Amino acid sequence: MVDLKYSGSDLTTDDYEFKFQPDATDKVNRISFTVVNHSLESLLPKTGGNGIVLFLLMALVAGASGLLLAIVLKRKEAR
Repeated sequence: MVDLKYSGSDLTTDDYEFKFQPDATDKVNRISFTVVNHSLESLLPKTGGNGIVLFLLMALVAGASGLLLAIVLKRKEAR
């Protein structure tokens, strides 16, 4: 029998589970590892909605700024 233990400090014993499944028919032993996901609140909207407009606007501003910077640097290089 195999005894598996998780030694990390980021999970409690209730957050994960190891299962050892011996199988004598096809001579393959399987070990499954299950982790409980505790999602954290994020700034991104979960279902789209109006909050995504802010992120799209920020991406548009960042892209336009990069394009403007590339044009300015290209003109300085041509002089």
